[in-house]
Amino acid sequence: LCDCCLSPCAQCDGALNLGGDLSISDLSSVITGKMTELTDPTAAANLFSPGGNNGDAFSTSGFWESITKYVNQVCLPQCQMSVTNATVGERSYVYEPSPDSVYHRYWRKLIDAPDTTTNIGPIKSTISSAFTFRALPESDCPYNESLCVPMPGMTLKEVSSGSDYCTFEVAAEVVAAVGDAAAQVFESMGFNAIGEAAGESFGKWAGDFQASLDTFIIVSVLSFAVGLAFLVLLRFFIGVCVWIAVACTIVFFFFAGFFTFVLSGQCEGVGLLDTSKQVSVAIVVAGTTAVSDAISGEDVPSEALTGIGKDYRGRQQYTRLGKKCAVWE
Repeated sequence: LCDCCLSPCAQCDGALNLGGDLSISDLSSVITGKMTELTDPTAAANLFSPGGNNGDAFSTSGFWESITKYVNQVCLPQCQMSVTNATVGERSYVYEPSPDSVYHRYWRKLIDAPDTTTNIGPIKSTISSAFTFRALPESDCPYNESLCVPMPGMTLKEVSSGSDYCTFEVAAEVVAAVGDAAAQVFESMGFNAIGEAAGESFGKWAGDFQASLDTFIIVSVLSFAVGLAFLVLLRFFIGVCVWIAVACTIVFFFFAGFFTFVLSGQCEGVGLLDTSKQVSVAIVVAGTTAVSDAISGEDVPSEALTGIGKDYRGRQQYTRLGKKCAVWE
């Protein structure tokens, strides 16, 4: 039985041929059976058994040797995290293929199809009910719920005490189903896969650095040359740089003072540019009038209002926006 993978054991590397083409009549039972082993933590023992609904998808070395492809590496407060028991703040994650997946368009067509479409009812019902996963609460896993779904039958433990790094550990119910020897093999494969992935990443970094080593050398030499040239030129142009900096500072203070003055008299609902134009026109008009009066020797009449203003005679010849006024007389 063991050699034929009819019962779980360490040397089993295959499974019964389960699945195949689905008909509408068995769609719900087959898909629900497979997904239950993935979404229900209490059914984890069947997930890793070659006699389970998922066959050899998780019960052979292929899954464990490629474990880094199917898990997300996240930071958790501690290694022992589980949703087996009811947890305060537990979240749900409803699976849907990513938008760049070739299956996403067809998945959405199935979900959005009218209920009157032939045979669509059982498919939509299965999608809505069988693809919901339990996710850790945000307080334990501060990421999107899609990254916080624990793998059924798999727990985490510290690589070594005080290391603050976690590795895989097969849950007790899976050990009871597949045997201690097979569980140890699974754990070893998963740990080796993580180590190989880390080694591959470091090797890739080293390879990328080696491939771009000539670029690093060229950039370093050019940086040194440009820096040296800058210091030499600065020796001759330091005076120019200082005076330019002083001039820019004076110009900055001038414009800052002007806009501060403009803002002090700005009316509500009027833009800064309109207010600036009004102030500029007022300054020009006042200066022009003062010069004209000084040249003509005329006394400057008062524009103050008395009573209801019957004796008022205006002196302004331009509006606030610079337009010519009508004659007062």
